[in-house]
Amino acid sequence: MKLKQQELYQLTVDELNKRKILPFSARNWSWQNVRQIDYFNQKNKSSGQIKRSDVMNILKEITIKKLDEIRERK
Repeated sequence: MKLKQQELYQLTVDELNKRKILPFSARNWSWQNVRQIDYFNQKNKSSGQIKRSDVMNILKEITIKKLDEIRERK
């Protein structure tokens, strides 16, 4: 089973909205917001500039959790 990025972003959005971590310019998160932050951080990784580390930490948690679930199924 392959993980789709959009699914990971949507799960991250659900978690962010549940934890009431709000974006600076909107009332709640959308998966496009999370995708934009992830893309920015991947593009600027070499410069050490990180945007919204709290969002990236939750994305990392969810990715690890989903990978563990996939490994358990096999």
